[in-house]
Amino acid sequence: MLYSELVRKLVELSLLEDAPFGDVTTDVIFGDDQRLASASFLAKDDFVLCGSPMIQIVAKYAGVSLSDIIVDCKEGEWVKNGHRFISLTGKLVDLLRLERIWLNFIQRMSGIATAARELQDSSGLRILDTRKTTPGWRVLDKYSVRTGGALNHRLSLSDMVLIKNNHIDLCGGNLERILSMRDRLPWNVAIECEVRNLAELKKIFPLNPGFIMFDNMDLPEIEASLAYLHENEFRGMIEASGNMDVEKISKILGQVKFCSVGRLTTNVKCVDISMRIQTS
Repeated sequence: MLYSELVRKLVELSLLEDAPFGDVTTDVIFGDDQRLASASFLAKDDFVLCGSPMIQIVAKYAGVSLSDIIVDCKEGEWVKNGHRFISLTGKLVDLLRLERIWLNFIQRMSGIATAARELQDSSGLRILDTRKTTPGWRVLDKYSVRTGGALNHRLSLSDMVLIKNNHIDLCGGNLERILSMRDRLPWNVAIECEVRNLAELKKIFPLNPGFIMFDNMDLPEIEASLAYLHENEFRGMIEASGNMDVEKISKILGQVKFCSVGRLTTNVKCVDISMRIQTS
């Protein structure tokens, strides 16, 4: 995922926005200084590491040469507060220019991975992300979720059929157009239906979707819908989404396998990391 065209464009945009006319501070102080310097990344939080490959990816698109890169934690492992977890060598002026870009990527990505790990470990469900991502960041956001141990929902609108509330509402209650969809799709295209209540579930059930999502249902509605699916021997996957609190999760464990959580990528708390630079 990190080597997609979308990531390349995002990195190039990051370089352009951060130094559109060069780094005037570094240029004035150091000019054409060719000295090498060492840099280390210092954790100032406990977090799940995510984004360390961005060191090389950013350097590549910036035309910067690095050496002696050491990452002593694997992606997805916990980093402890106070630990220097990445070290590298490069030109002093290059390290100064790329410092903030490197930190921006790793701090956000590690923040998402940490939230995903904590939610996955505490919920008892398989946690999924959503398409509620920062524009341009989707590939990295979803990579971060996976690094944290949770799962990705669809990456884009092209990946699968997901019949949402607006699709149902815009059919005016007449679902024949939706129910005839199966005949117009390749056999291997997955279908998920989002339902808000038992009545909607009964209408959409003849489509025989592979996935059903309970959207913002209260607990009695979820329990009634689960009973209906059990009676009709539904063998697909069941997902819950929206306002999933501890009580709901405890009541549906063992019946609902998946829970999609938008806040993994909409309410990101970046971790605290600093980069220290030294010359020999």
